[in-house]
Amino acid sequence: MEEQTSWMFFLGARISLRAGKSGNDASSVGALEAEARSLVFGDIGSGCGRLVVAQALTWPWKSCRGVEIVPSLHDMGQVALQEADRVAKGDENTLSPETLRLLRSMAPCSLSLGDVNDDVSRDIPW
Repeated sequence: MEEQTSWMFFLGARISLRAGKSGNDASSVGALEAEARSLVFGDIGSGCGRLVVAQALTWPWKSCRGVEIVPSLHDMGQVALQEADRVAKGDENTLSPETLRLLRSMAPCSLSLGDVNDDVSRDIPW
């Protein structure tokens, strides 16, 4: 059976996850985190990928993906992701232990170059 992936998109608006109650109690946060583990975060018009990386660092998403149409912005994001990966895998770091822990526990990220209406979006369930 093919796995069904749910997507969470932010298009300049705040969108709540389905799980949990409204409020900030520990059970609500726990329910949101549990649901996030089964969701893919998507950012259309991801620029250089800052929101994609921020989400990968702060929430336990299954993965985080961005789609950008401007090649120079996409290229900057790719360089940043490669550098973060290199630093996280390195033995000698000048980063704090907390920063290294965050980098090493970051959800998988990918940035795609293209128009969301083209083939780059073929795996996004509209």
